[in-house]
Amino acid sequence: MNRTEVTKAIAALLFGYALASPAWAQEEQKPEAAAPAPKVSDIVGYDKGFYIQSADGKFKLVTGGYIQGAFNGQIAESGSETDTFRIRRARLKWYGHLFSKNVQYQAEYDFSSSKNLSTYLQLVHSDPFKVRVGQWKVPFNLEGIASGSVQQFVDRSIAHSFFGVPDEREIGFGFNGTLMDKWLEYEVAAMNGEGINTLNQNNEFRYVGRLVANLKGHHGLEFCDTKNSDEPNVAFAVAGMYNDTLDPSTGTPPTDEMKVTSITADLSAKFRGFGAHGAFYYMNTKPDAGGSTHDKGFLAQGGYFVMPEKLELGARIARVFVDGGGDTGEYTLGLNYYMFKAHHVKFQFDYSALTTEDGVAAGDDRLDHRVRAQLQVKI
Repeated sequence: MNRTEVTKAIAALLFGYALASPAWAQEEQKPEAAAPAPKVSDIVGYDKGFYIQSADGKFKLVTGGYIQGAFNGQIAESGSETDTFRIRRARLKWYGHLFSKNVQYQAEYDFSSSKNLSTYLQLVHSDPFKVRVGQWKVPFNLEGIASGSVQQFVDRSIAHSFFGVPDEREIGFGFNGTLMDKWLEYEVAAMNGEGINTLNQNNEFRYVGRLVANLKGHHGLEFCDTKNSDEPNVAFAVAGMYNDTLDPSTGTPPTDEMKVTSITADLSAKFRGFGAHGAFYYMNTKPDAGGSTHDKGFLAQGGYFVMPEKLELGARIARVFVDGGGDTGEYTLGLNYYMFKAHHVKFQFDYSALTTEDGVAAGDDRLDHRVRAQLQVKI
């Protein structure tokens, strides 16, 4: 029995057990006296998005989203210059539950790229055990998992661009949950491994798992301490990913395969207006034809609210060490102004020095400059 067959067998057994367990059943309805008619505020309102729900709470739909208008200017050492305005993201998200709070769903669409992003169904057995099927974010690195609306800088780092998953999302099947009163969080999944909205091109999958320990408090998926926390929130995470996929360098369409193994570890903290995040990356790529490569990288970033909950200054360093040459670096200074309640209305500005070492020509180094500005409105 090969690896794919074993994976399918394990998934079938776990899924069958989960469906058979009585914990999936809706809570038993005890007879009780007639309740007063629900208020309008119990049926419609706003809570992290506009919601509408049935009077008994069995059905709920929440609508949220955000739009980002951005400017990007870049000057290359060669003297070439590129300036452009763009709609970076324009997204709507719908989520909630059906028939019971144990049957959850989410759908998200990006109008700026005309892409379906996340569409999944999740069955909640208990806090420690949830089953998910559909398309969602690959649970690897925190930069990729965290929403583009809560990033500490205008966008993610060059380390994520190199080691993370393009478009962050893929179709798959997985499990997630929390243990020990949310001290531990985990997620494991088998995904197509070919990118967003893409079917698998062979009989292998992307296998990925992430484990988070909340050493103090609960850090969550936000880098900035927008709440000016009175207590520290510190989390340490490790993740691993393996993908046996088609090698894009072998033609159109590609024919040969390559095995990609990636690991990451990150440490994140927030306390009294200070937010910091550091991550280490390693990736081994082994094509069917040719030798394997070993690439490494790291990210270190932090920000501090010089005006609590309003004005944040930040700095980032990211490096990618490419096996065989072409190392790259990012050195960024940023400013975030929060006009209304955390990330709902904010302006971001950052400047980056981008380096390439021995990557343009033999023995040549390169320094480019990048300026970005972004206005975001989020509901």
